[in-house]
Amino acid sequence: FRTMAAVFTITSIANWVVYTWLALYLYERFQMSLTRAGFSATFYIQAASFAGILIGGWLADAWTRKSARGRLLTQVLGLAAAAPCLFLIGYTGTQAVLIAALIVYGLGRGFYDCNTMPVLCQIARPDLRSTGYGIFNCAACIAGGVSAAAAGFLKNAIGLHACFQASAILVALSALM
Repeated sequence: FRTMAAVFTITSIANWVVYTWLALYLYERFQMSLTRAGFSATFYIQAASFAGILIGGWLADAWTRKSARGRLLTQVLGLAAAAPCLFLIGYTGTQAVLIAALIVYGLGRGFYDCNTMPVLCQIARPDLRSTGYGIFNCAACIAGGVSAAAAGFLKNAIGLHACFQASAILVALSALM
């Protein structure tokens, strides 16, 4: 449970940084209009996350028939795919590469997100599952809010690209955990 809570919290740090700052980053780095930056910062990730939830759920269900760790491994696969793409979001200067990275990041997030509660159900007693998920959300929101503020504080010193890249390293660490 502690490892799961840590992974959930760490991945939420990256999510909060992305959701808070990606539109501004796209506006500044790629000279997109505010409308296009806002659309790009949400649509590609969210549409891909929706697809990732469907594909990741199907994959986890199939994998779990062969291995009790199928859902967990699906989460690992999602985070392992998302991490380098998040790093690429903060690195690339090409819009086509950016959009591809946003899509793969979203797919990976979907793979992870759709399996969080099912994996928790594999390790927690039924009478503690809601409490466990509540602890996940509480820790994630506190850490996420602090990280979003920290990224804003660090924006002028190291740039948002570096904040995304640091978040990518955290997601990679989560995959290893």
